[in-house]
Amino acid sequence: MNSSKPRKRAPRAARPAETMPELGALDRSNAILLDLPMPNSVNTIWRRGRHSTYLNPSYRKWMAEADAALVAQRGNYHWPRIDGYFDAGLIMPMVKRGIFDLDNRIKATLDWAQKAGLILDDKNANRISLEWGHVSYGTRLGVRLWMVPAEPDP
Repeated sequence: MNSSKPRKRAPRAARPAETMPELGALDRSNAILLDLPMPNSVNTIWRRGRHSTYLNPSYRKWMAEADAALVAQRGNYHWPRIDGYFDAGLIMPMVKRGIFDLDNRIKATLDWAQKAGLILDDKNANRISLEWGHVSYGTRLGVRLWMVPAEPDP
């Protein structure tokens, strides 16, 4: 038996970690839950022309569809913008599993959430949860205010 080959290690058991609640279980008083069309991959957001770089027309179309989904789902209610830190969760449909990378979709979604006024800035994301799941339409985005613990007084 040739012992020069490196042995593959068994995968480590996942450590118990603080997890985001299921997006359907988010408290609506400090969270936003939306069903959006399938977002563009980060690889297809920008296009390069002869003399400039521009937004891909398919990305512009997706943003317009996401805007329409936002209006349809919120009705007359306007969520207050999350100005501080937040947790974001994205559930992508199981039928797309294996067709694209899960992590390529969060950039377009958070950029849109910022443009739509749901969050102040996507750099304030404290935690991002991406998962495959069963969604009825496109993808499900959950954004939850992250409460920063108060500094103790000296």
